[in-house]
Amino acid sequence: MKSTTDFAGFLRTYFAVGAAISALAIIQTQIQTQALLKIRTRYKWAVLMLVFALNMAVGVYVALRRPGGKPFWERLDVRRVQQAPRVLIAAALLLAPVPVLMYARADFFGRGIEAFFRLLWLFWWLAFAQAVGLRLAFGTGWFGALATVLLVDGIAAQLVTLSGGVSVYPFSMGWSEASRYYYGSLVFSRQIYGESVPLSVMHGTRYLLQAIPFVFSGVPLWAARLWQVLLWIGLTLLSAWALA
Repeated sequence: MKSTTDFAGFLRTYFAVGAAISALAIIQTQIQTQALLKIRTRYKWAVLMLVFALNMAVGVYVALRRPGGKPFWERLDVRRVQQAPRVLIAAALLLAPVPVLMYARADFFGRGIEAFFRLLWLFWWLAFAQAVGLRLAFGTGWFGALATVLLVDGIAAQLVTLSGGVSVYPFSMGWSEASRYYYGSLVFSRQIYGESVPLSVMHGTRYLLQAIPFVFSGVPLWAARLWQVLLWIGLTLLSAWALA
């Protein structure tokens, strides 16, 4: 009985958040396509808006539904799945959302149109499938499974995004990228440039940290970029651990 109660609370919370994301996705899509009549009336966008609206309605209903009777989720305990296909089903649910999200991000929602809340909506529902897979594989509680999936997916997305910055591309890959390395190199300006140059008055601790690769003579550009990525990941990890 407790498992059923936990699942009911999980679904209410999950659908309530999903309804809020759906509402934000509708607002964003409405604003972005308002002046683009040809795009706005296309079948894809009409169906997408309908799906968001349906999700919002169902989410509000599930979140506000009063206890009573036998809700449908009393019959949805994934632990009842037979052991034999459980591993395959769990693996499919955990891995299948990855290419779906990549495809949607690269093509489905349209190029050149910001799609944050639409992608967040898709991510939220794919995370549910992964949470089911995690529960099938390890018997994790519903809230714990969803929290684990969101954390792991967020870390993976951040790693993929940041790793793209490690490159031998000779020109700047982002705003003020070259100045960051230059200001970091000023700590060792005499060894590098043959004369002492005053340190930057901006972001002192950041440039001190970014000066570390210049301890080694002839450090390549990709190494400085890799160190910056490690700083982003490492400092975020330490800050999250400290807050937790």
